[in-house]
Amino acid sequence: MNPLIGDVNKNVYTGRYIVTFRQDAIQDGMRLLNNLTGVKNIPTTSDFIEGNWNIDQVKSAKGAVYEKLGVAVIEADEQQMMQLQMANEDEKTSIIAYEPELMMHAIEDLNPIELNNGNDANIPLSYIKGCRDEIDSLYQRLVSGDLNISTTDQQVMEVYEDTSMETWGLQATNVNNSQYSGRGIRVAVLDTGFDFSHPDFRGRRIESQSFVSGETVQDVHGHGTHCIGTACGARSNTGQRYGVAYESEIYVGKVLGNSGNGDDMGVLAGIEWALSNNCHIISMSLGPAVPICTTTIAYEQVGQRALQQGGLIIAAAGNTANRGRGNFSCVGRPANSKSIMAVAALNNRLQAASFSPRSGNNEGGEIDIAAPGVRIFSSWTLPNRYKIIDGTSMATPHVSGIAALFAEAYQARGYQLWQLLSSNARRLSLPNLDVGAGIVQAP
Repeated sequence: MNPLIGDVNKNVYTGRYIVTFRQDAIQDGMRLLNNLTGVKNIPTTSDFIEGNWNIDQVKSAKGAVYEKLGVAVIEADEQQMMQLQMANEDEKTSIIAYEPELMMHAIEDLNPIELNNGNDANIPLSYIKGCRDEIDSLYQRLVSGDLNISTTDQQVMEVYEDTSMETWGLQATNVNNSQYSGRGIRVAVLDTGFDFSHPDFRGRRIESQSFVSGETVQDVHGHGTHCIGTACGARSNTGQRYGVAYESEIYVGKVLGNSGNGDDMGVLAGIEWALSNNCHIISMSLGPAVPICTTTIAYEQVGQRALQQGGLIIAAAGNTANRGRGNFSCVGRPANSKSIMAVAALNNRLQAASFSPRSGNNEGGEIDIAAPGVRIFSSWTLPNRYKIIDGTSMATPHVSGIAALFAEAYQARGYQLWQLLSSNARRLSLPNLDVGAGIVQAP
């Protein structure tokens, strides 16, 4: 049980609470909430068709109950939550736990390279300095003998580059050789929305819903459009392929606002909506503003219940490491739940990206799999149309798109889909702490 919140940090906590019910006791849990906290008549999933939540109605009612997930988000004061805590001491209670709700954010894009319709690139000074420092470090290691390049260590020599036909990420994950396209598979991307005017997605089936008060699904941030492009896109206007599951059915859940910010209430509503629409894969490149290394009971239960319903949640591990300075950080929330697949980022030499965190000591805080996440070309909001950015945010949709290929190829769902992704990953000569099962590979 988490301690009660005192002073609310508005950059981290919202002041609300996530309440997790025992899976078979949601109604009993709501009655307990009513009795102990006075929370009554808050909206539930069954109040909305196919999980199309009216987020304004939810927030005015000061809470919501997500029936498929078995959780609720409520507003309550400290005294009310203390009463709930005391009741929770009864082992027969219908409530597993309550935890403070967090603010959620699009995991920051690193080293953005602005593109002019895919033709020109303005590379920022920070990126150039990073390349210079990396080359200087490699030179010093070669001269000193610390780095021994031999024919037995072929991975040191392995380098992927974008070509006119496909991005380096599609090559490294064997997507370019796969016969599958994700046809018939529903992929939900919960992020900042999508730019519906993007010409590369004409004719695609796209379902959408906003879970951000006062904002439409239309993406003005760019992060969501980039993630959707990698997971579900096709080719650029020049013919270069950048997307994995190019015939999948796209479900856009706007859970982060135009500023890139949101909260657990919106994210949980998005997951509930995706499951209500029978989505097979749920991709989330988001997390709190600061590293939260401890796992959360709510997301662990949500991940398990999604798997039981045939949905696999795949989430970015975070960009909080600084490996050059010996800071390996930790896998952040919600990826640090053992029932949610946590994705690390690799560069084009199949080395752990400098910002990609390492597995923690807590159960569930492990890296599960790795994917390309450095200098990733994908779709962006108009008029830019495309952008190259870094992050575990970019690695995650590679895994999500490839999950759609496995779902098509083997009709796999939930736990089986997780197992296929892990068992078919390519092992790397890197610690499991950094890359989990290895780099994801397409069927």
